[in-house]
Amino acid sequence: MQFEEQISKLSKWNLSKKQNPSLIEKIFLNPVILILFVIALLLSTTFNSKNTISDAEIALSNSMVYFERGDFDNAALQLSSIINQYPRSSQALQASFYLGRISFINGENEEAISYLVSSAGKLDYDVLNKEAYLILGQIAPTSNEAIKYFDTALRFTNSENEIAFITIYKAKRLAQDGSIAEAKSVLDSLDISDISYRELYEEVYGYVVSQS
Repeated sequence: MQFEEQISKLSKWNLSKKQNPSLIEKIFLNPVILILFVIALLLSTTFNSKNTISDAEIALSNSMVYFERGDFDNAALQLSSIINQYPRSSQALQASFYLGRISFINGENEEAISYLVSSAGKLDYDVLNKEAYLILGQIAPTSNEAIKYFDTALRFTNSENEIAFITIYKAKRLAQDGSIAEAKSVLDSLDISDISYRELYEEVYGYVVSQS
């Protein structure tokens, strides 16, 4: 049934409830008037939504100025404000991600996990989702959780160098959790002849060997 037909039937039903509806009732129960009212309401909602998103984008852009300067205190204040003012926007998810990064940089791992778990996998950009899971893999409270996060990070990239980078950190976490043989096996599976992270690989490999 078409939307206009539904509006029309509703109008006729209301008019039949009275034998002599007033002029005002006839006007406001007229199907054409009702349709125009609904259209105006939808347009108004859409317009306001666009304005809200635009404001959120501006706020996020402003907070990134502080973030890039390393002024994490002011960046965190603005990012928190975005989450409070635009809680259902994609910008709020990005704000949560960057707050997680700031917490990670500051060594506040519990806060970092809270922010990153709430945004990872929901962000508009694969590079941010990948980084969120990579950080979570490094600070997850258990080894099983960490490995799941690293494996999820791998889903957001097709780059061989990035896959190697994530895998190296996965091996490091395995070694830190006492799984030395598995960590060495993971590193040995990599082809290091053509990776950009050879120095990182050698550093982690040395750490793994030192733990055995």
